[in-house]
Amino acid sequence: METNSCHTLKSPVIKKFCESITKLARSSGGYFEPIQDDFLEAYYQIVEKVRIEGGLPEGEYRQKGNAFRDFISELIYVRSEGTYRLTDRRIPGYSERTHDVDLAYVRDNTVLVAGEVKMTGSPKHKKGITIQKERKTQSDLDKKIKGSQVHRSGSKTSLHSRRGHNKCCELQKHPF
Repeated sequence: METNSCHTLKSPVIKKFCESITKLARSSGGYFEPIQDDFLEAYYQIVEKVRIEGGLPEGEYRQKGNAFRDFISELIYVRSEGTYRLTDRRIPGYSERTHDVDLAYVRDNTVLVAGEVKMTGSPKHKKGITIQKERKTQSDLDKKIKGSQVHRSGSKTSLHSRRGHNKCCELQKHPF
């Protein structure tokens, strides 16, 4: 199953990382759990080591979110046996004419799925010669929730208000 993930990344280091993790997604049949250790090892070997050695400028390092986006897209694509390719795109909005989202699936000009990729928490990991303690998801979650409430797009606001609720949920392990 040939894919088009990672093609938009400008940083050679982040692109190499993206290609490595999307290959893992394909090898796992679209499941994260069997490859989570390999994912973290790829991140450390390809991204963090280079960053620690000063070979990855901050502007390029910040592109890693796009690699995560492409990884999630690949997991979904592989798990759906090539049926659903979610891509970053502009979708119609309510408070603004359009919104840029990380992942969207549109069929017959109807947005069926739209989402943003946010990475939270951090497992125990190496940073240089020291071992960093695990940072629980909750450590980052409060900040992400506050950010999503402040920067929520019009399409999300309208969706929430139409359905009569305004909750934010944490997905621990989603069975992709």
